[in-house]
Amino acid sequence: MIEQGNASLYKKIHKTIRETRPYNSATTEQTIQTVNKYFIDIAGVFTEIKKPKDLAALLTDKSKEMDAYFSSNKTNSKEDDGWQKAVAYYNSLHSR
Repeated sequence: MIEQGNASLYKKIHKTIRETRPYNSATTEQTIQTVNKYFIDIAGVFTEIKKPKDLAALLTDKSKEMDAYFSSNKTNSKEDDGWQKAVAYYNSLHSR
């Protein structure tokens, strides 16, 4: 869990190992690929989010404020910090 509140943010780390054998080689090469997936929990329903627009579409009760937040702040969808700040801002709107 990255952020907790009215909307909670979760991160799932998925790693896969790929084995490739180059042409005319006796050995195999292994590479590890890491994929981070982010999920938001709103009222007990988990939904995967990939882009900031996905998050804004889910947070319909404060859509105007979240649209203004995303237009004024560059949210990097590949890092935890960007998602955490956006969800923390949304949760702060509910505590006012």
